[in-house]
Parts: sequence; C-alpha cells; structure tokens
Amino acid sequence: SMEETRSNYDQSILRIVVNCRSMGTVKIEGFEMEGVKSQDDYLIGRVKLIENVSIVKNDDVTTDDNNTNHSNGLDQEDVNLIRNIVDDYTAVRGMYIENDAIASRELPPWARDAVQDKMPAYTVEDLSSVSDFWNTADSWQMLCNTLRVARRSELQTEMNEIMVEAASQQKGPLKLPIKREGLPDQIQALLIRMEQERSEDFISCGMDSCLDFQVLMGMAEIYKDSKEIHHERLKFLYTMIHGEKERLEAKQRLKDMFESKVNSTSFADDGRESHGSEDSFA
Repeated sequence: SMEETRSNYDQSILRIVVNCRSMGTVKIEGFEMEGVKSQDDYLIGRVKLIENVSIVKNDDVTTDDNNTNHSNGLDQEDVNLIRNIVDDYTAVRGMYIENDAIASRELPPWARDAVQDKMPAYTVEDLSSVSDFWNTADSWQMLCNTLRVARRSELQTEMNEIMVEAASQQKGPLKLPIKREGLPDQIQALLIRMEQERSEDFISCGMDSCLDFQVLMGMAEIYKDSKEIHHERLKFLYTMIHGEKERLEAKQRLKDMFESKVNSTSFADDGRESHGSEDSFA
C-alpha cells in the first residue's frame, strides 16, 4: 500500500509512505537508469520471480496438560530453537515497549507505539507450524523497519538543522527548499560523513530489514527438503533475534556500570564535603 502527503499550497508531494511485504524471491536483472539525477534517487529494478520458492505447512508442536512438547515433523533441536526464539523475542519486545527500558530510548514516541501495536507477544504454540513462522518473521521485520526509519528521521532532523544554519550564513535571501548542492563544500562533506557513519552504525547492530529476510526466503533454493529448509530458517531467525538481545543487554550493562561509577563518585564527594564542614566547625 502507498500513502501520499501533499502540500495544501500547491499540491506538490511532501511525503510518500510505502508499506511493503515480501511476496517471493526474485532475481535482479537490471535497473532503469533513465531519469536518475543523483545518487540519492531510488532506482526501479527489473526482476524475475523465482518459481517454486514456497513453504509447506505442518502442525509441528503441540502441548499436553503436563506442558510436555510433542514434535510432529520437527526434531527436538527444532523444538528447542522455537523455545529460544520465543524467549529472546519476548525479552527484546519488552526492552522496546516497556517505559524507561533500555531500547525504548532508541525510538521516538510514535515508533514505540508502532512497535507495541504491531509486535504481539508470541508463545511456543504460536510457532507451531511452518506458516506461523512467517508471522514472527514479519513482526521482526517490522521492528527492523521501525528502527531504521526512526534513526533515519533522527539523522534527517540533525542534517536539516545544519543545512538551515549553513544556508542562513550565505549572502542573499534564504531559498527554500535548501539544496545540498548549493551549500559550501565542507558542509556537503560533513553531511556525507554523517550519513556514512550512521549507516555503518545501523549495519553493525544487525537489524537489516531487507537482506536478512531475502536470505530467509532464498533458503528454499539452497535446501530442497522442506524440513531442512524450516530448520535452517529457524536457526537464522534465532541468530537475528538473539544478536539484538545481546546488543541491548550489553548496552544495559554499560549503562549500569556508568551509573554505578557516577553514584560512587557522588558518594565520595559527599564524604569530602561532610569532612570539610566538620573541620570548619572545629
């Protein structure tokens, strides 16, 4: 689906929001280069759908009254993977939606609301079939997209402030919209450097919203047996979610260490102030 936001003044397009969902695996055959004016322009790709990339639905995990898992088409390793995925997914979800949690501070309020609305809680039974696997993968991709958009929005705000300030220092009236090409070379270099640094930082967090999910879908081309395909997809999804859980936990530990050091310094300062007061009374 696509949503356009237009100016009330001249009906020019201010924003286009496109909601995309993976439908299959394709081979990229080329790009339409006509009309491309800069490296920031989006490219239209010529693609060919790879046929017979599909999944088979099974009812894989059931639970009896004693909470004992029984596998039907999955071995115990797969059942354990599903448990680990659910545990890590639940932990990460809590870090993003709970107030004052470590990950919630990475997102603006609108993004936190989106995560809470579109990342439902899952149980082992919710991943009991192959098709249900894609529900979890879709929720995780939504989180990746939300994080990417939030960081891009934050970067764009900072860049706009720099561009407005630089344009205001130039002679003559301020021309809107501000074109990057019309700014001093050092400002253009700064903006490029900011984009590169933020891009590298986002890539390092392992929350790519496109390539990793293409890998998940493309596994049907690598592994021919449906059970093996599902097993490898479970392993890959677990790696993605577990990596984010470890990143956030490391960030929390670093925060705790910093706060502990600040508190220790504060207590030491209080002790010196108290001692000084006793000396003055003496």
